[in-house]
Amino acid sequence: MRLSRLNFLPKPVLPGASAIALCIAASLVLLLSALNWMVQRQALEKMERQLADAAPKRPAQRIAHPARQRELEQQTEAMVAAAYEQNLSAVRLMRHIQPPRDMPVALLGLDLNSQRDAENRKAGLSSGSVKISVEAESSPDMLNYLAYLNEQPMFQSVYLIKHEMVEGSTGRPYHFQLEVKWSQ
Repeated sequence: MRLSRLNFLPKPVLPGASAIALCIAASLVLLLSALNWMVQRQALEKMERQLADAAPKRPAQRIAHPARQRELEQQTEAMVAAAYEQNLSAVRLMRHIQPPRDMPVALLGLDLNSQRDAENRKAGLSSGSVKISVEAESSPDMLNYLAYLNEQPMFQSVYLIKHEMVEGSTGRPYHFQLEVKWSQ
């Protein structure tokens, strides 16, 4: 009787064939991954170029000569200071035009833009005039408001331009226009 030897491991058909097949399969997977990476990279570069082409182009900034740059900065500072001064003047003017709470007078409109005022500003003068449209309940209220404006130290003169009684409304209020000349 022959004794047989048990071998639970199958015998390879060719000892190096499975290793070679494994290397070939790994090489194919690596090659496919590299190709996929190259295709993705090209697509990304194409999108970046399209994005760069679609982006708004900024014009090249010219650098001014240093002396010219200083001059522009000084002009800008002067313009900012003038605008600030004008805003302060307008706020101050409005504070003085506003009637006291106990005076039954309503401001209807202001006209700050007159040709003479523009000429004064160009000449560097800090004075001007404003036309005010007002409504009062009675003629004494109108006269009280005129007296109030005349007492303000900011105003040089206050003139009543016109006045009228509004017909058809209850209480028949007075509408009137004033011209106020002011200086700082």
